[in-house]
Amino acid sequence: MCWKADGRQDTVFKHARRFLAAVSSADRLAIATPDAILVLAPGESAPAQIATAASAETIVGVAWSPDGTRIASTWLVGDRPDAVVQVMSAKGEEIREVWRGQTATPDTLLAWLDDERLAHSFEDPRTHATTLETIQIASRETKTHEVFRGTYVGAGGAARGVVVVLRGVASHEVQLGDKSADKLVPMHDRSVGADSLAGWTTDGELVFAAGATPETLQVVRASPGTAPVPWTNTDPGLELPDTVIGNDVIVHYVEHGKLVIDRIDPIGTHTELLVLPGSALVGTPVRCAGDRAAPCVLQEIVGRVIRWSELDLKEGTRGRVLYERPLDEKRMRDAARSADGATLAIDSALSADGSLLAIVDGTSVVTVIDVATGVAEKPRAVDDGTAMQSVAFAPDGELWGTSIGYRGRAFGLMSFKRYPDPAPHYGPARDRGAFRDAMRQYWRPAPSADASRVAVAVRELHLDVWRIDGM
Repeated sequence: MCWKADGRQDTVFKHARRFLAAVSSADRLAIATPDAILVLAPGESAPAQIATAASAETIVGVAWSPDGTRIASTWLVGDRPDAVVQVMSAKGEEIREVWRGQTATPDTLLAWLDDERLAHSFEDPRTHATTLETIQIASRETKTHEVFRGTYVGAGGAARGVVVVLRGVASHEVQLGDKSADKLVPMHDRSVGADSLAGWTTDGELVFAAGATPETLQVVRASPGTAPVPWTNTDPGLELPDTVIGNDVIVHYVEHGKLVIDRIDPIGTHTELLVLPGSALVGTPVRCAGDRAAPCVLQEIVGRVIRWSELDLKEGTRGRVLYERPLDEKRMRDAARSADGATLAIDSALSADGSLLAIVDGTSVVTVIDVATGVAEKPRAVDDGTAMQSVAFAPDGELWGTSIGYRGRAFGLMSFKRYPDPAPHYGPARDRGAFRDAMRQYWRPAPSADASRVAVAVRELHLDVWRIDGM
């Protein structure tokens, strides 16, 4: 949408996915979709495509130089959180890479300070500290301006050494609300962070990971209204909880390049289930039925496919392959990531009766598989511009999901009711959570056994507009 000086507005470009746009000094519009960069000149009816993303690339930032002759862009590259900043001419020629590194979030700052310098930000995938720095285009030299910890630094603009940016506290919490996931309150002291919500035990305790820093997250359990306590015989910074089975928790950790999956009982006894190559890890490796009971499913990368297989808890072996699909890195990186920002946007869940497998992969589509036959139901598409991030089943079969982008909001929390006729299917998405909570990014909703409460992992943003001088 473009606004004119007299207040009128025109729609000049539409796209089914989320996209970014920047305006040059000559009123040319640069548009960055996940797949391409396009330029629309005044008076033209359609934009010209000047750059195309390869299969393992996603474009997540775009900015015009002050003189309107060059375009800077940020690209996510490959199957790790690698990022590249490029500068090209307005025709997509003379492409130069000026920065390469890693970022845990695609939502970063990219702006021109003047015709020779860029300002950009990136988030360390390990510590989640965000660095704001300048890039000297000619020499590719960088200069750190400031490092923010526990802080979100996102969209903004710059001119003549001054940056204006959205910035604020970004807290990671596990919160508990009513049956609609409204009136959410933290399950822990806000002085610590929390993530990796695994589900409810039979005894009514929530299982998740909590710690003062991302490096010290430890498996904990907590009843509503009580402080979390560490799970016996677990170590800070090692195991992460995946799912719950009865009063046990299934965890995973990576050690010496191997992905290890253990089952831990309430007194801390470990039973090793599987040891896989570290390259097999994608998202949450194991989900059990309703995150409460057997059967369980293993999600892993095998070669160039993502595969879902039955997991034999007694033998610690894979069983029947339930479903698989090609590893489409690009689709899984299109602006959707986990709440911690570090993993590919793919998640799956098994229904409470073990009959259905639901999968999301960063697009607007929810895929539901009949476990007995391996046949996928007609895909359930949410709204255009919605990038689904996680799914979970309620005990009654209702499907819950979270997303980036949803009905005009930055983030979404929704549920889908199951209908039996004319053939079993899930209906349209229903809003969950509170509409006023626009700056809560949700992950892994967990309805309680009696459906009276819903817990969810949350990245809560408290944002202001900041002016940063002296760059």
